Amino acid sequence: MKNDYVCPNCRGFLNVEQNICFSAKTRDGKVGLIYLNPEVGNYNFIKHNSFDVKDGDQPEFYCPICNANLAAPELITKLSKVIMLENGKDEHEIIFSRVQGERCTYKIKGEKVVPFGEHASKYLSLLKYSK
Repeated sequence: MKNDYVCPNCRGFLNVEQNICFSAKTRDGKVGLIYLNPEVGNYNFIKHNSFDVKDGDQPEFYCPICNANLAAPELITKLSKVIMLENGKDEHEIIFSRVQGERCTYKIKGEKVVPFGEHASKYLSLLKYSK
């Protein structure tokens, strides 16, 4: 099953090889690229060694195509949002924590929320009430 990820703003494809590409900016102004694993619930990522992100840091994620901030402020500023196209057509919102070390992701379609990660319960009530 091949999943594609697109920006909710420009609908540009974020997949590069076996990764999802984001530009990111830390609170202290450092910028870099972060490549996340496209498997929902897999928290492996790749970044340049000089782009230092420590546990607890909350880098902002941006679309590398249109530079839109991918924050999900309608929920909470600690979450970001992209669109997943399952098998190229079945659309889901993917909401994930941007807090480094916090493992929580949500796959949402309509009223159905599927949580992933050991910290998934942290924001689950926000998602259930917002949908």
